[in-house]
Formats: sequence, structure tokens, C-alpha cells
Amino acid sequence: MNTEIDQSNLIQYHHAKLIRDVRYYAVTVEDVARAWASMFCHAEEFDNKTGAYGTYMVEAEELLRRAVERARGRRYGTDG
Repeated sequence: MNTEIDQSNLIQYHHAKLIRDVRYYAVTVEDVARAWASMFCHAEEFDNKTGAYGTYMVEAEELLRRAVERARGRRYGTDG
């Protein structure tokens, strides 16, 4: 019996776990924007009054919109 874990299987496992956590914790677009900003050390720039990170919110929305578009295409066989 081969006990070595294939690298692609390990990556798929991590991706599945990440998606499970996204669903379980009900990650929002705002959560993605905050995380996106934190990657560039700008997490402190969140505007609590408007609930926005300026361009980070716009970029997070666009990233998620494109991900949904790709997933929809994959599901219905229209992904080019």
C-alpha cells in the first residue's frame, strides 16, 4: 500500500477545506475585501462608517463575480 499523498490530491484537499470553511463561516464580500487589504498591510484603512475599503471592495466584488462566472461556465459546459 502506497502511503504517499499525491501532490495534486493534497492541493485538492486544501481547496475543498477552504471552500468548506468559506461556506461554514458565511464569508462575505466585505470579509474578502478586508483580507485583500490585509495582504497589502492596509487592513487598518477600513472605513467603519461606509463599510468600505475603497478599491479593495470593488476588487473583491469583481474577483467574486468572475469566480461565479467561471463556476457557472464549468457547470454548464460554457467555460471557454
